[in-house]
Amino acid sequence: MHGSRKIHERIHNGEKPFKCAHCDGCFRSISGLKVHEGKHTGVLPPHKARGPAPCTYCGKYMASRFTLKAHERTHTGEKPFKCGHCGKGFGYKTSLKLHEAVHTGDLPFKCTHCAKGFASRGDVVSHERSHTGEKPFTCAYCGRQFSHRSNLRTHERMHTGDVSKVKRTIAKNFACTFCDKCFTSRVAVNLHERSHTSEKPHTCKYCGKCFNQPGNLKIHERLHTGQTQQVKEQGTYRCHYCGKCFGKRHCLKRHERIHTGKKPFKCTYCEKCFCQVGNLKLHERTHTGEKPCKCSYCGKGFSQMSNLKSHIKANHLGKIVECSVFS
Repeated sequence: MHGSRKIHERIHNGEKPFKCAHCDGCFRSISGLKVHEGKHTGVLPPHKARGPAPCTYCGKYMASRFTLKAHERTHTGEKPFKCGHCGKGFGYKTSLKLHEAVHTGDLPFKCTHCAKGFASRGDVVSHERSHTGEKPFTCAYCGRQFSHRSNLRTHERMHTGDVSKVKRTIAKNFACTFCDKCFTSRVAVNLHERSHTSEKPHTCKYCGKCFNQPGNLKIHERLHTGQTQQVKEQGTYRCHYCGKCFGKRHCLKRHERIHTGKKPFKCTYCEKCFCQVGNLKLHERTHTGEKPCKCSYCGKGFSQMSNLKSHIKANHLGKIVECSVFS
């Protein structure tokens, strides 16, 4: 009885003392380790060798009726566990508990680098890799390393040829009314269309300045509240050349190209190189003649958004448009 209690307590404290001899996987119990190692060796414990119930959708055998029922929800999409705060549904009770922590603020696992809280130890361990750069999952085919096991699995399918699950085609049913671009959601197309209309519905409560996205407004308001300096101090990735800090590794890499002069993005039409992929795309339009930025007033096209904005200000803003019905 004492042993069962000890194993149960590991759910709370995150302790996983049993390590797989074949990979970096760790487990709370010796039985869990044996089942896992069977995936490497091909030999499963007798009670796990063939589960008592096959899945009615894919034929996979599960160890018990309980695990079978949970597994079949991945096929049916059933989400019986509802959040009492927002009504969102989940297929697993554990997923519901982790979600509800967002509402209750019960985030006991703190990041040692930025003090951000998480509902489970696994989440905080995964998050801390964004600070340390640790990549414990190595591809068995090419040696490439990943910070998350899911990313490794997706990558390895490229080697094995099982690409059916790598990229799922997502229908882009929401078309922009100003250009030919399509998006997967109404929210995404609304955000995009503001680049045509120059609409800025999010207003700063301190100075009245307007922004087209709420994220940009939050960043701006930190200038008023003094949080900007705090954010900078928490920046994990420091530039070796000037000491400037960044919250994300890719932001640091992009910044350091200013110092190193590295230009990894090469034009497919000429020999010119660029330090940012955005600048490359703008340049290549001089070769292709592409003008995706369309004026919503007269339909004239431009290769850059800045040119479109200048055009609208010079030719359309402030002009009176007569009504065709009452004129």
